[in-house]
Amino acid sequence: MKIGKLLAISLGILYLVSCGSPKLPVEMKLLAVCNSSEQVGLSANVIKERLLRAGWKGNSFDISHMKDTITLRSFKILEKKERALLMDKGALKIFPIAYIDPFQSALNALSEDMDIDNSKVVESHRIISVPNENWQKVQLKLESLDSVFKETNTFFLPGKGMIDDPEGRFTHIHFLRNNGIDLSGKITDSKATFNNSYGYPLIEINLNEKGAKMFGDITSEYVQKPLSMVIDNFVHSTPKVNEPIPGGQLQITGGFSIDEAEEIANALQGGFLPCDIEIMTEDIVE
Repeated sequence: MKIGKLLAISLGILYLVSCGSPKLPVEMKLLAVCNSSEQVGLSANVIKERLLRAGWKGNSFDISHMKDTITLRSFKILEKKERALLMDKGALKIFPIAYIDPFQSALNALSEDMDIDNSKVVESHRIISVPNENWQKVQLKLESLDSVFKETNTFFLPGKGMIDDPEGRFTHIHFLRNNGIDLSGKITDSKATFNNSYGYPLIEINLNEKGAKMFGDITSEYVQKPLSMVIDNFVHSTPKVNEPIPGGQLQITGGFSIDEAEEIANALQGGFLPCDIEIMTEDIVE
């Protein structure tokens, strides 16, 4: 997004906030980056479904689209979690963890340039935790291992860690095998709830017939092995599969707050967003 566009958005939002709740409709223009006008229309429908699921009344907003632009008009300023509903892809994928050889190659390469504390390495789940300030250096170093990753069908993503990091000072890098399953668009229901025994938030998901078969097959293949739950290119958890899970029901935990769990559940329930969405402008309509 260009600097001028960012400035326009920032100034527009600042004006809206300073004026309080507007009496006139708020109009938001969204740029939809995708392959066809059909996908733009589908994205508009997904956003509408997500907002309805988040509690918006059908008569409190209007959404339309033309070419590569989606226009949302409403009588309220969107909160942070509502803005996420406009842009989160709602993509749910499950991957097995990487083999030990590419993981060890990555660990050795990173250790050449920085001190990797052994307490920040979780070999069993193929996770390396590095200080946030080193993340860009880490990305460059790992990109130099592109041939190794391609040969072993391995890739890496950020995610939740398995070390004590209450202040969020570390980026947790997960190494995965690129032979997982994509459950995006195969979700019939998702909701945020609490674990009855321990009281922490989690996301419960129901899959359609095709998704249930895919999930049953991969859990059968990886019994007693970890599988990583990835939502929008972020690893939320890597549980060990105790037994095959047929029936198309799963739970995702990941140290969520209840607000985070509800945000993710709404995005998954509303459907997969085929376009990349950028906020272009946000104004009060005269």
